[in-house]
Amino acid sequence: MTFDGKRQKVKKLMLSTNGKMAFSIDMGCSKNSLLMKQEEFENFINSNPEKLSFNVILRPIFQDIILPVVCTICGPGEAAYFAQLKGVYELFGTRQPVIYPRFSATVIENKLGKSFARSGITYDELELDKSEIIKKIVRTTGNKGHHEGLKDMEMNLKSGIAEIKQSLEKNNIDIGKAAEHAKSVISRELKSLENRISSETLLKDNIKTADLEKIYENIFPGGQMQERMVNVFNYINKYDFAFLRELYDIIDPLSFTHKFIEIS
Repeated sequence: MTFDGKRQKVKKLMLSTNGKMAFSIDMGCSKNSLLMKQEEFENFINSNPEKLSFNVILRPIFQDIILPVVCTICGPGEAAYFAQLKGVYELFGTRQPVIYPRFSATVIENKLGKSFARSGITYDELELDKSEIIKKIVRTTGNKGHHEGLKDMEMNLKSGIAEIKQSLEKNNIDIGKAAEHAKSVISRELKSLENRISSETLLKDNIKTADLEKIYENIFPGGQMQERMVNVFNYINKYDFAFLRELYDIIDPLSFTHKFIEIS
């Protein structure tokens, strides 16, 4: 709640003296906490409702009590968040709205067709980290030697560490988790090295580099998903309202998987 111009925490307390309820307003440190009896606190809230603000858990509860809804349509992050609040709704004796995943799609325009074909990237692979896609492109263009060589190196190094550990244990020398840590460091550093090699190799192929950048600029504008950066009118201006009619034909309200919509 807002008190003395600042947002302060309110804690619910049980007084040991009489067993009645009280509320403590944290003023920054315990010695400055303001203690209100339940009746005083209720009178203060009734007289100053604008000073009451809810935390991240209580806000949706309050919202759904004063403005009851049947269904909340939300993205995957919000759906996971609301799934954690079921017990809180039950605690307050109110019904949680149905959580319905919203339609999610990526628009693939015709201009990207050749870039996808040359790079060999599939739509499903767009979920991968960009560095993984770069390595995949490099491997499929015949430059597999460094990948196989690094894998063999990793296997040999880890095998050597395991042999050293086994030899030490026979002599009652315990190195704890040091061996596993060394293996982890090797994997991490070799992966970093492979990413660098793949990036440098791809830079040598200007066409594939341009294709990859073109795909990412259109699929992930500003490094974000299209739906967060591109307004629907961008496509309506290009393709007229036929774009919306095509969306209506594609949308299946009972299918919650991400869609890829090809625009010719």
